[in-house]
Amino acid sequence: MKNIEQIKYLTDAGLKALVSGLIKDLAVFGTVKKDGFPAWARLSDGGELELFQTPTHLSAKEFFFPQRETLLRFNRREGTHEPVIEAS
Repeated sequence: MKNIEQIKYLTDAGLKALVSGLIKDLAVFGTVKKDGFPAWARLSDGGELELFQTPTHLSAKEFFFPQRETLLRFNRREGTHEPVIEAS
């Protein structure tokens, strides 16, 4: 186990600088303030990153893997459509 004096911490400013460096080469996502609430979004600058104490409305999993459900199927050649799920 590491001695407590050997543990290093990254400050908020340091984290934002790291994210800014990553953005130059990669797509980076993080929490931003949207309408006064925390939300997940693609970052264009490390300064956009907001570190909230409160959770976002969507979890990271829900943001990156949104649920999808097919309601209708369309056939453009025939100009028809059919419901996949019956209305109740």
